[in-house]
Amino acid sequence: MNGAGSENMMFMINMFIIVFLLLYFMVIRPRRKKERELEDLRKAIKIGDIVTTIGGIVGIVVSVKDDGLTIETGSDRNKIRIKNWAIRDIEKIDDVVAKAKEENKLEKTEKPTESKKAKPNTAS
Repeated sequence: MNGAGSENMMFMINMFIIVFLLLYFMVIRPRRKKERELEDLRKAIKIGDIVTTIGGIVGIVVSVKDDGLTIETGSDRNKIRIKNWAIRDIEKIDDVVAKAKEENKLEKTEKPTESKKAKPNTAS
């Protein structure tokens, strides 16, 4: 009877280890990788980049300091100081310019041509 109890205990320990490993590889590891990538992006912020904060505020970076930065938002050009950890998304200015050029190029090539109007048939 003692052998069956120890086998049952080993089975439980093995199941606990398997669940922990699955949790690590499916949840913890990808989250850490994403946090590391976001931290690298935050360190590489330059003046002119477009950032989105965790509160949903979108602005252009006008000043960068060690612990925070200043962004300019809206048409009134309001300036807001924010901390680096409050940045959720970053659009590099080079990417924005390339995207705008691509959209402009598509607009020029996709202009519809005017069809010639057919004259009504007046034959009697």
